Amino acid sequence: MASNPTTVHVTGISDKTSEKEVRDFFSFCGKISNLSTTTEQGGKQSAAVTFEKPTAAKVSNSYLPTPMNEKMLITAYRLPFSLTTPN
Repeated sequence: MASNPTTVHVTGISDKTSEKEVRDFFSFCGKISNLSTTTEQGGKQSAAVTFEKPTAAKVSNSYLPTPMNEKMLITAYRLPFSLTTPN
């Protein structure tokens, strides 16, 4: 299954962070077409954020990892593609 170049996967989100806060945090990168959150073991959340355009996913990478507020600290972040050019 090929990865989607418009979806970013984020983990380490505080359990006190609402889905709306996650959406608001990422919306400055571009229009979000889908967002889903999941509660992981230990109470932290993960999220899959799907943007309408791959460029928005790339923009979001420049802001992470970072604290969104006192309730959300992103500890891991994975793009579905490499931002570096292979040698």
